[in-house]
Amino acid sequence: MCPDLDWPCPPARLLLAVEYRRNLAGLAVYMGQQLAAALEDLGRLDTGGPPDGNALYERFMTWIARKREVPLDRPRAVDPGAGRCGCAPPDPGPSRQPS
Repeated sequence: MCPDLDWPCPPARLLLAVEYRRNLAGLAVYMGQQLAAALEDLGRLDTGGPPDGNALYERFMTWIARKREVPLDRPRAVDPGAGRCGCAPPDPGPSRQPS
């Protein structure tokens, strides 16, 4: 899938985003595991120094946060009384009427 590029390349990111579209936390956990495996694998190579953890973090993790900007479902109307997320505030439950 990523013959000329480091994984996850843009097509792989798209497939992962679709697969985990309703579970961004799960995607972050999976990519964190892949990051740890890459650090371990690269640490075994005789490259003259440790792997660049910052570059690997950029490669494996930062694109996930940008996926939050893309709606998972069709756009919904924003409730003016809702919070920043556009969701309705929690229902306080039945209210007590004074007697």
